Amino acid sequence: MRSGKKKILRAILIFIPAIVAALVVLLIIVINTQRFRDFLRSEIIEQAATRAGIRVEIGGLATHWTALAFDLTDIVVRSTADPAPAAPPLFQAKHLQLAIQFSPLLRRELELRSIVLDQPLIHFRISSE
Repeated sequence: MRSGKKKILRAILIFIPAIVAALVVLLIIVINTQRFRDFLRSEIIEQAATRAGIRVEIGGLATHWTALAFDLTDIVVRSTADPAPAAPPLFQAKHLQLAIQFSPLLRRELELRSIVLDQPLIHFRISSE
């Protein structure tokens, strides 16, 4: 009888880590697809419009999951309140890299580890009103 329990315990101890490893590999494959990057880009644009009232354009997005970093290229931020489409954007940058901490993600929080901006440009508007 003890031999049967040992076999079951051994099978469980092998099966559970194998399932976890398979899920991790599957997750890594999914998040490195173009479809996921397109979803992430559209989610950033939508959240910026909803929460901050700005229009964000992102030329490209790359993910680096080993470093938990995101590279965004050709970023342009415009005010949704600005009726003139020819007006210069509020902010633009050639490249933005965001690196995040892992442990706060487990609590559904986002904590930045670093922000790197290449060629940032900010346009100030002064109103006479």
